[in-house]
Amino acid sequence: MTLVCKNEGLYAIWICGMLLCEGGHFTIVPNVLKKIYGEKATSLYGILFSYTGVCAVGLIILQDEFLTKDAGSYDTFFYINGTMSCISILILIFFFREKQFGC
Repeated sequence: MTLVCKNEGLYAIWICGMLLCEGGHFTIVPNVLKKIYGEKATSLYGILFSYTGVCAVGLIILQDEFLTKDAGSYDTFFYINGTMSCISILILIFFFREKQFGC
């Protein structure tokens, strides 16, 4: 966010891309849980879906605790979230050993 905020076009593309990806976990996660855990997948998805709310509350607490003290810390907040996303994609690439469709 901090890298594209000065260019309106890139900012619009970035926001649209994020919103397009937002619903992906609501469609992919139930199928993956069903494949991995079978009949227990429904209750696990309920727990995971509830955890989204817990994380939102945690982000609010973090924002109140850290971000209001220093206006420049929003950049740090976005960098931390971006780094966590990059780490998660690396974990997916190197540790996820699922066969691709058609193989």
